Amino acid sequence: IQDGDVVISDRKKPMIEVNDATNIRIQDLVLQYNLGDGVVVADSESIEIAGCEFRKIQGTGLEITGGKNCGIRSSDMYDMGSTCIVLQNVPGDAKTVSEQDMEPRGHYAINNHLHHYAVNQRIYASAVNVGFEHRVAVGMHVAHNLIHDAPHGAILYGSHKNLIEYNHMYRMCQFSGDLGGIYSADYERRKRGGSGFGDNLIRYNFEHHGLESRGVYIDFQQHRDKIYGNVTYGLQLGYLIKVGDKTPHHVVNNVSISSIHDYSVAKIEGNVYRDNLSVNCGKAVHNLVGAGMKVIDEGEDGAAVLRIAGDPGFVDPERLDFRLKDDSPVFEKLPGFKQIPMEKMGLYTDEFRQELPPEASPTLSGFAKKPVPLEVGDVTASSERPGFDAVNGVDGNIH
Repeated sequence: IQDGDVVISDRKKPMIEVNDATNIRIQDLVLQYNLGDGVVVADSESIEIAGCEFRKIQGTGLEITGGKNCGIRSSDMYDMGSTCIVLQNVPGDAKTVSEQDMEPRGHYAINNHLHHYAVNQRIYASAVNVGFEHRVAVGMHVAHNLIHDAPHGAILYGSHKNLIEYNHMYRMCQFSGDLGGIYSADYERRKRGGSGFGDNLIRYNFEHHGLESRGVYIDFQQHRDKIYGNVTYGLQLGYLIKVGDKTPHHVVNNVSISSIHDYSVAKIEGNVYRDNLSVNCGKAVHNLVGAGMKVIDEGEDGAAVLRIAGDPGFVDPERLDFRLKDDSPVFEKLPGFKQIPMEKMGLYTDEFRQELPPEASPTLSGFAKKPVPLEVGDVTASSERPGFDAVNGVDGNIH
């Protein structure tokens, strides 16, 4: 104590509240040591938090409710007690939702570094909550965030017409499993007898090194979501699409690498399931997609999954660059497969983020020192994780 700083925090209200306001930017602030939330924005338009740092806040870092075109970009949050960012149309405890409440809001969380959160609330407190479970979020954008080191999930989503893209996630689900880095379920709406939302687009996201994570995981009550061009590596399961209410989804052009299982997609009429790649993974798990449901096997409905043992021609797997070389046999064996722009995933520099943190580079963060090997061949289901240890482990146009 003599050599350190002692801070006593007794404030339970938000540090900054913005209500019914327009055209305000909160920039270059450090917000810390609060028992309540960090920033709360309600019924406002064009409010932006940029280049700020949130730390040691027990509540939610930023909550945006109502209004339109508000968001946070190029900011950092860490040592957070609960969720980092909440984007929603109406308050989370709203009992009824009107047609006006369902209009797209255009809120966003872009280019943020979110890590070591959910210190107090260990489960279902995510880096970003965009319409998960009892919340309503329509027309939100979650992109280019770096998310890592958390007890449970990275992005919890639901509701309608949200875009989740170019996020980089690792070391998820370190405390509890049965979740994905990107996860959706709507138990609360199902209990109230309402129908689920859907038409969300989940594309070009990268998740790796998660001992208990299930990558992209749709649990119940989402309709017609599109899962396109994502990459998962070293997880328990790459993609789990349960779809409890038997509505179809698109699962196209994704990659699963060196995981216990690759794809478990419920067999539902109307599914678009094709042109996916699996490298050195175990096959689908039939008992996870829901009672009485079957998974689609790779031989059905066209080329659903191409499974390869060994290196299929990755650009630089030791640096976790899983783009395919131009001469990769994948393009011949799976003609519909398109190159995935991994170079665009994660953080980027801008006027508010002048340089990238070391954690943004897989090599600098140590993953390349003990990569999941590409020569493990076909991995069968077991309790062992192939090739890595606990230290490192911790239709429309769908394009």
